[in-house]
Amino acid sequence: ATPTVTPTNTLTPTNTITPSVTPSSLPNCEIIRNYNNNIFKYELSSNTDTPITTLDYFNSSDCAMSQNKFYLLEFLNGTGYTIHEYTMVLTPFSIGSETRSWTFDTITYSGLSFIDGLEVKDDNTLLLGGSSIYEMDISTTTAVFTKLFDLPNYESFVIGDIIYNPY
Repeated sequence: ATPTVTPTNTLTPTNTITPSVTPSSLPNCEIIRNYNNNIFKYELSSNTDTPITTLDYFNSSDCAMSQNKFYLLEFLNGTGYTIHEYTMVLTPFSIGSETRSWTFDTITYSGLSFIDGLEVKDDNTLLLGGSSIYEMDISTTTAVFTKLFDLPNYESFVIGDIIYNPY
């Protein structure tokens, strides 16, 4: 008789240590925010703002940045908005000159009468949020707006940052 081999499947656990990360150990993770035209670096651990610079546009409601561009959303007193694009350097952090801007009225794009949300999706696309979320193609001199969706309630508005996660 020929012996029969019977496989025995067993799971062997592998222990992995997951390091805990605290905000102070993330030197490349900075929080940049604005209050009107004043740009600040926010320190989470001490709950303090450190002024970085002051830009030209006082009625600014939000800002966003990529690796090399900084964007400021300016409210135009009920008629519309302008998004200003600046050059930017991350290390050491500095905002340079304005390179271009896009102005749009609030009547043309439903759901953007009140905007407090601005985010960078990629080098050619911004995200805007009011009572609707729009994608704004900025790859050319004329911006192209595409409505992605409306918020669930007509009285709902974005009142802070939009966070885009491509994953």
